[in-house]
Amino acid sequence: MTAARMRFYFKRPTYEMLPYENTNAAPVMYKCSSKLVFRIGVPCPVLLETTRKLEGCETIQLFDSAQVTMHHMSFVRADMRSKLLNVSNRGNYARIERFLRDFADWTTAQALIQPHPHFAQHFNEVREVDNVFRIHLDTICRVCYRAHTQRCRRCERAFDYSEACQKIDWGEHCRVC
Repeated sequence: MTAARMRFYFKRPTYEMLPYENTNAAPVMYKCSSKLVFRIGVPCPVLLETTRKLEGCETIQLFDSAQVTMHHMSFVRADMRSKLLNVSNRGNYARIERFLRDFADWTTAQALIQPHPHFAQHFNEVREVDNVFRIHLDTICRVCYRAHTQRCRRCERAFDYSEACQKIDWGEHCRVC
């Protein structure tokens, strides 16, 4: 198995969290067989991102960051609520509702906020970087993930594909509008 160090982003694909985190790694390639099973919490020679470990892997080649780096976009989402409520380690996330309210209003002029204790202890700033992956969250509907055709007339921050999507999204959007 091979693994790579990660770079983490927050809210937008152009806000990279700092300082770099060199504790965790993410699996990159596996030699798959029926004897290797995906498990959470499997002991590993390198601290791997927990949802991607294979039971039975004792040898790991850890790439140097100059060779391979994973760009982790966990906090870059059109629907952050869905992300936080559906992760396998959601027990690590404290005060999700408060975080979601703060996340909606967060700007780079403010201190970095984090719902996960490891991230909260480690990352303390963001740096604006180029959008190398060309991810444009502000142009997709938060309900159906198609290109938006409408904008909220009240706050002009929410984008929806259709009136039906706007009605579905209102329960979430009304909290920040």
